[in-house]
Amino acid sequence: MHPEIQQIRVGFTQNHPCSYLKDQQERVAIALDPELQNARGYELLMANGFRRSGDTIYRPHCESCNKCVAIRVDVERFKPSKSQKRLLNKGKDLVWEVKREIDQDWFDIYSRYITERHQNGSMYPPNHDTSPSLSNPPRSRPLTCMCMSKGV
Repeated sequence: MHPEIQQIRVGFTQNHPCSYLKDQQERVAIALDPELQNARGYELLMANGFRRSGDTIYRPHCESCNKCVAIRVDVERFKPSKSQKRLLNKGKDLVWEVKREIDQDWFDIYSRYITERHQNGSMYPPNHDTSPSLSNPPRSRPLTCMCMSKGV
């Protein structure tokens, strides 16, 4: 745990089918401390393996599995490996778009993803009110990054 945080008050969801691994049960710990609901608290929670979906800050807390591990990358010091550089070259036909606001194209892709991957989860059915990028809490206004094949 990060030295600035002595303890984090959490609530736990009931076990439910895992959105990522077949035949596994998923349970998450949800951060409940209002004093951590600011930019600094958010960063501390992220440094301790928490994630965000809409207004909810959570961390996997499965009883029989620990395969979902958050990975933090220091983008200032990141250097791609040879294999990552090869993949970048293979993706020259991709178009990248970064923006603060999302549009209907983004929501359509999000909807297809939720319908395909999370039909049994709490994010289904997809809607504008629960979309993570549409319901951003004031502490965090992330950029939306889209990667598309040319001509699609």
